[in-house]
Amino acid sequence: MPGVIMRWMRGVAALLVLSLVGSALAEKLSPLEMRRRLGAETLTAQDVKDTFGTANDGEMRLDGLDASFAISASGSAKNAVAFANDNTRFNLRKIGDYFVGVGTFDPNTAGTITFRVDDRVVGRPRNYEAYLPDPMMRRQEGVAKGELRAMGEFRSKNFPGTKREWWVYIPSGLAKNERANLLVVQDAQWGRDTTAVALDNLIAAKQMPKTIAVMVTPGEFDDKRSNRSFEYDRLAPGYSSMIIDELLPIVEKDYKLKTDPADRAIMGNSSGGICAFTACWLRPENFGVCISWIGSFVDLARLHGDETGGDDYPSLIRKAKVKPIRVFLADGTRDLENDFGNWPLANRQMIQALRSMGYDAVFLEGPGFHSGDHLQANLPSALRWAFRGR
Repeated sequence: MPGVIMRWMRGVAALLVLSLVGSALAEKLSPLEMRRRLGAETLTAQDVKDTFGTANDGEMRLDGLDASFAISASGSAKNAVAFANDNTRFNLRKIGDYFVGVGTFDPNTAGTITFRVDDRVVGRPRNYEAYLPDPMMRRQEGVAKGELRAMGEFRSKNFPGTKREWWVYIPSGLAKNERANLLVVQDAQWGRDTTAVALDNLIAAKQMPKTIAVMVTPGEFDDKRSNRSFEYDRLAPGYSSMIIDELLPIVEKDYKLKTDPADRAIMGNSSGGICAFTACWLRPENFGVCISWIGSFVDLARLHGDETGGDDYPSLIRKAKVKPIRVFLADGTRDLENDFGNWPLANRQMIQALRSMGYDAVFLEGPGFHSGDHLQANLPSALRWAFRGR
């Protein structure tokens, strides 16, 4: 009997593995492919399930300007529509137990999709941001790949008790004794692969110089508590000191970095954005270019008992001697507003303060939310600006 039970358990395990593998290999259709199959009347309910799952709350996929929509519905439901901001409507077609449709958004638009089945609002609203995709964000044929080297776990003296992962991007064709520009990137848990693709393409096209990128995740304690806000949101020197005094010396054991601050940029998203500005503000001799996306120039520092926070930067900028830094800011008009502040307003106040003091600063304002979509569409432009003339 034990042998029978063991064989049965092995059989169940094998079926489970096959099920998981099959699920992992299920094809998720792009909006364009879904449009093609809908037009050819070859789209199946299984295709929809593989792409959207149960879609009980309504789902949307967006690739550039092309979108696909799905929501599950009972067999008695007769019609369904996806509404964008209650103005544009996308009629959905019944496929099995789903309603499915496709559509195209205008470029540089954002809003909220709601689903209606038989004139009744159902599911969950879905925010969207539609931008023309930049070809530099996708792998280009014939472009040599740089190396994205995992550096493993790092424990910083500046943040005792924390650990973090980090990566170093080495551009293709960098000679042994060749000095490279530097790009430091916060929140390496997100988007490091697409950032590496953009660097490959821009460097190959000679639209930016050969650049080594150091991509770092925020610290985490052994009990899994994140130290991200403490490291990023405070107007404190700890993070920049960790990069300059601890991580860069490790990189420079094998590679040579340019020392002119104008050749060294730091970039971040949200709290990583204000972190980038703080590094330039406190250490302009090391970082001469800030790139901030949806930067959190609000009062998050009070979470840590600090009296001075990101919302004080406009005043600090106006009162301080001009520093040798350049600043790229980007935000969306639908970004956050909560007890800590208003993100769109905070970013506008930042650019106004910088311009009033004569800084070389630009502000790219889009229609979006607190997301990385705007970054993905405009990262190549920001990197060209950051390293122009270098």
